[in-house]
Amino acid sequence: MESLLAWLDDPRPDTGLHIAEAGDAWSYTPYPELAAEVRRFAAVLLETGPEPGAVVSLMLTRGRCFVVAFMAALAAGLTPSPVAPLASFRRRDTYAAHLEGVLAVAEPAVVVVQEENAELARDAVRGAGGKAAFVAAPAEALAEASGTGRSALVPRLPGARDPEDMALLQFTSGSSGTPRGVRVSWGALSANVRAIRDWLEWRPDDVFASWLPLFHDMGLVGGMVFPVSTGTDLWIMTPEQFVRSPRRWLDCFGRHGATITTAPTFGYAHCARRVRPEELAGSDFSGWRVAICGAERIDPAALAAFATLVRPYGFDGTALIGAYGLAESTLAVAGSRPGSGTPVVRYSPGDLATGRRVGAERAGTLGEPVPAAGGDLIVGCGAPVGDLTVEIVDAGGAALPDGHLGEIAVRGASLADGYVLPDGTLAEFGSGTLRTGDAGFRWDGHVHVVGRIGDSLKVRGATVFAEDLEARLDAVAGLRPGRFVVLLGQTGTGGHAILLVEGSRSEPWLEEALATLRAGLAPGIGVSVVIGRRGTIQRTSSGKPRRRVLWTALTGSAAGTWTTVHGPAPTDLTSPAPRTHAQTPPPNTASLDTASLNKPPTNPTPTNPTPTNATLTGATPTNADPSEVDPSDADPPDATPTGTTPANPTPANATLTGAPLTGAGPSEMDPSDADPADTGPADMGPADMGPADTTPTNAGPNRVGGDGVAGRDRGSDGVDPDGAGSGRVDGAVR
Repeated sequence: MESLLAWLDDPRPDTGLHIAEAGDAWSYTPYPELAAEVRRFAAVLLETGPEPGAVVSLMLTRGRCFVVAFMAALAAGLTPSPVAPLASFRRRDTYAAHLEGVLAVAEPAVVVVQEENAELARDAVRGAGGKAAFVAAPAEALAEASGTGRSALVPRLPGARDPEDMALLQFTSGSSGTPRGVRVSWGALSANVRAIRDWLEWRPDDVFASWLPLFHDMGLVGGMVFPVSTGTDLWIMTPEQFVRSPRRWLDCFGRHGATITTAPTFGYAHCARRVRPEELAGSDFSGWRVAICGAERIDPAALAAFATLVRPYGFDGTALIGAYGLAESTLAVAGSRPGSGTPVVRYSPGDLATGRRVGAERAGTLGEPVPAAGGDLIVGCGAPVGDLTVEIVDAGGAALPDGHLGEIAVRGASLADGYVLPDGTLAEFGSGTLRTGDAGFRWDGHVHVVGRIGDSLKVRGATVFAEDLEARLDAVAGLRPGRFVVLLGQTGTGGHAILLVEGSRSEPWLEEALATLRAGLAPGIGVSVVIGRRGTIQRTSSGKPRRRVLWTALTGSAAGTWTTVHGPAPTDLTSPAPRTHAQTPPPNTASLDTASLNKPPTNPTPTNPTPTNATLTGATPTNADPSEVDPSDADPPDATPTGTTPANPTPANATLTGAPLTGAGPSEMDPSDADPADTGPADMGPADMGPADTTPTNAGPNRVGGDGVAGRDRGSDGVDPDGAGSGRVDGAVR
């Protein structure tokens, strides 16, 4: 536990923090200087008089300031709580409501905020009925402290914290309701950082480079806490900078010696699409040994295209590794071993039934071309990391043999304590086991994440997942990944699928899309196709589609936002929003009854909410957590209460998600579009990695559920300029 802050006492003099500045410039702060700054800012925080362990909300977008403030809060014996930035939301009023909800739950004693957002912060604290001290960003606060002659260094920082004390309060993006805070203890945070270090076989000469947003778990824990606490040289870009210049990120590896990174499929696909081979002349990628892929469903074809781009310059394809994780487990759950070659598996969707053996066979290795014919493809997410254990369980919680489909259940020291709810209570996961709400199977030593249990329909005894359908639709000419989403649910006449597409015309792709959907469904399953303007697919700040909110809006007063081009209009469907979780089972017996997965939700408040976002996953991330990728890509906040129909759905952008991110790419982030608006931060949906979809509604005891898809998170963050990405960290980190 103390090791997370040991670097403050003995910082490495030969490594430090590199921050991307304007143009191609980088600023550099060696760790000894950074440590001194952290100590001084810890003193500033303590001067406000907070109680030990009090929450410090961080409303910061500048990389160095964020790192200093976060580490200073830990050093001062306080609890940092990152807040998604305004750029993650398209509307200021929506963000204001989101911020007020977050601060009402966090009840911060201190809010560290940049001057441009100070008024928003004060209004939100007042609206939440709280009281907090407001502190300027570290650069300004320390300059003021120095100018007034106040102490520049803390003579003695608080001692070690108890493993059970809260170390981090991480908020979900709230795909289906009010954001909830995930309470991460010192023991869990320390255990997960150790697990990541051991999994990646960390070396003192490693160099980490990241463009993921720092306010979500994948970018926060994996891309900042891990490298800083180990004294690893760290290069940080913003999602916006990456989207505008992916070559600059590649230069971190080819010219500056970076060896480790993590990103959703979108990031690698964006490089393959936007960087010309000649731009890499003189690059040397032979030292790049770890390229984690998660936060959305991993697309083998996209990763093969990336490997083709960089292989001529020394890149080894075995550096590409799939991973699965979620905020409820602090971050990482499972991951392929560096250099081992991540397997790509072919399976038949017709075999997907709970408790039934999945007919799987190895089709190839991630980074190599794999023929698409012969079944659906899924990427392995490796074995559990650290002391974590992963079981595949049936409806009653009994373990299933390897190769059988069931719900992913996680145990271990990295598990968070539970969700901090709006009334201030803690909804614990219970019994030390996290029922993730992700469906998957284990095969050949790897966890394979198939999809989100609630995003499915039972067809002829088999389960069809929305993310699998979205993965197939990625191949339809004219449909851009990240610009469409599939909703599945029950109506008054039976099962129904709705394809939502952002765009103005359907002619080029409609027939092929219908044929693709019908091939994956069955006669009798209704299909509707609707189109709307860009930005109308609502997403969380982590890039995950808000499926329940979308269904409610489509069948209610906001349906006018969309135009039906095939099948019955959504307003003619008589069912409520599709379930995002299985029926709430009796206490301590979370259910995976595929027959009831799509019954209309009754929206009870579960005693044990289900986890929302996956951060690392290898399966198809439907809710790509692009959020992790792009703060600007946030989608309409979860200010809209679950089950209500927003009068004006706010266009949201996918960011990056951690679950299988199928189709979750941040559509609006596509630099290839002439629309300048698409280059804005708001369009950069990072993948999800954040604890975003932890809506406990309808979640069974000990279940972690959300709208995301395993391994897709479904955002992870999925910032996809070209709509290339899908999103989680699963294959996927969600």
